[in-house]
Amino acid sequence: MKYFINNTGSNTPINYSSSVDQPWISVIQPTGLVLPNSGSAVHVIINSFANTLMAGTYVGKVYFLNTTSGVGNTSRNVTLIVTSVGQMYVTPSSDAVFTGSFGGPFG
Repeated sequence: MKYFINNTGSNTPINYSSSVDQPWISVIQPTGLVLPNSGSAVHVIINSFANTLMAGTYVGKVYFLNTTSGVGNTSRNVTLIVTSVGQMYVTPSSDAVFTGSFGGPFG
């Protein structure tokens, strides 16, 4: 997921930092500087720690902080749904029985 940190209404650069509260969430470029009337993209990804999670729904947060003035600090929820591993089913459930005379045909 891509989020944009924008610096509008300010004539000074804004420093930002991003953090997460779950080990399965990562932020690409978690800190940076946004020039006046400009923006910066911050990518939030699900990392390989998610591979260790059991089936279920997990919710975490990404925090975006304006470390210059604190104005506009916010957070966003991140939801990860881990489904169960595919399960094989064979139908019909009855055994196979074939009959026929010596030499066939069988069916």
